[in-house]
Amino acid sequence: QIARIAVNRYRLPGVEVAAELVRDYPFGDLFAHSIGYVGRISEKDLQKIEDDGDEENYYGVFSIGKVGIEKYYEKTLLGTPGAQNVETDVRGRILRTLDRKDPVRGATLTLYLDVRMQQAAVDALAGRRGAVVAIDVNTGGVVTAVSNPAFNPNLFVAGISSKDYSALRDSPDLPLLNRIVAGEYPPGSTIKPLLALAGLDGGFITPDYQIYDPGFFQLPGQTRKFRDWKKGGHGGGINAYLAIAQSCDIFFYQLANRMGIDYMHNFLSPFGFGQPTGIDISGERPGVLPSRAWKRKRFKQAWYPGDTINAGIGQGYHLTTPMQLAEATAILARRGIRIQPHFVKAIDGVDVVPIVNTPILLHNPHNWDIAIGGMHE
Repeated sequence: QIARIAVNRYRLPGVEVAAELVRDYPFGDLFAHSIGYVGRISEKDLQKIEDDGDEENYYGVFSIGKVGIEKYYEKTLLGTPGAQNVETDVRGRILRTLDRKDPVRGATLTLYLDVRMQQAAVDALAGRRGAVVAIDVNTGGVVTAVSNPAFNPNLFVAGISSKDYSALRDSPDLPLLNRIVAGEYPPGSTIKPLLALAGLDGGFITPDYQIYDPGFFQLPGQTRKFRDWKKGGHGGGINAYLAIAQSCDIFFYQLANRMGIDYMHNFLSPFGFGQPTGIDISGERPGVLPSRAWKRKRFKQAWYPGDTINAGIGQGYHLTTPMQLAEATAILARRGIRIQPHFVKAIDGVDVVPIVNTPILLHNPHNWDIAIGGMHE
C-alpha cells in the first residue's frame, strides 16, 4: 500500500505517508481491567476535550484513554505535542523548516501490579467468573487486580470491529464488566471480623462473652428461624474469637440484634464501605452500606429487625466491591491505619506518596488482637 501511494504521489497532491505509534499490550487480557486501554478519540471524547479547553494538547493525537489506569492518568501519560512550520514544493516535499516546537513526552508510570501474582490469581479462578484483589498492607499498593473473564485490550486500540464488540457486549459472562471496582456483591461472612470488632469496641460484648449455638436464632416473639450454616450449630462456649474462626452465624445474628443497624453502619463506614475507595482507576462504584435513613430514602420503607439480622452476616441490602473488601481487610491488618489503595507506585521514577487518612482508634487496642487472631484461626 505504501509503495502504491509512493509511485502515484504526483496524482495525489497533499497526500503523504506518515508513521504513527500505537499502544500495544503485550500481556493481552491479563491486565485488561486494571490498566485498561486506549482507543480512537470519539465525538464524546472530543466534546470533553473542548469543554476542558485541552484542544492544543490533542493536536495530531488520535487515541485517548478509555477505561482503567489509561483513562485515570490520561493527562499524565499524554505529554504535549510538537509542531513545525515548513516550506514545501508543489508536490508537498519539505524544502526547509522555518520554526519548530519540540514535543514533550508523557510520563512513565510504574505500577505495584505483579505479573506472577496476577497470573496466579487467573489460574486460581480456573475460568470461573469472579475477581481477585491483593493489597500490600505496608504501602496500600494494589499488587493483584483480576476480573474474570477478561478481554484482549489490543482489539480496541485501532478501532474494534462490530463483530468482536458484539461478542464481548452480548456475552452472558460480562467480560467488559470490571468486577474489581464495579461489581457489587453481598460481602457475606467476610465482614464478621469487623462486626466482632464493633461489638467489642462498643461494649456490646466482652472478650469473655460466650453463647450457645443450637443451629438457629429467633427474634423475641417471632417464629421465623434464622439458620446457621452448620447443621446442628457450633455448640457452647462460642466467644468472639471462636465466632470469627468458625464463622458462627448465630453469634453474629445475636450481636447484630444487640448493636442495631445504625451503630453497625457508623462503625463500618470508616473501613470504606458504602463509598468509593478513591483508587486511581476509572469506573469505581460505591456499593451500599445500609442504614435506617438509607432504606427510607431508597425504598420509602421502615427498617425491620429481620433486616438487621441479615446484615449481621453480610447479607440483605449490604453490597460491596472486591476493592472495598480488600481495603477493609488491609485496614484491619494494619490495626486501623487507613492508606488509600492505589495502583501507581512512581511517576517518572519519583515515588508517589500514599494518601493516609485519619486512623480508626478503638477504645481498647487489644480488641484488634482478637479480630486478627480469629482471622488467623
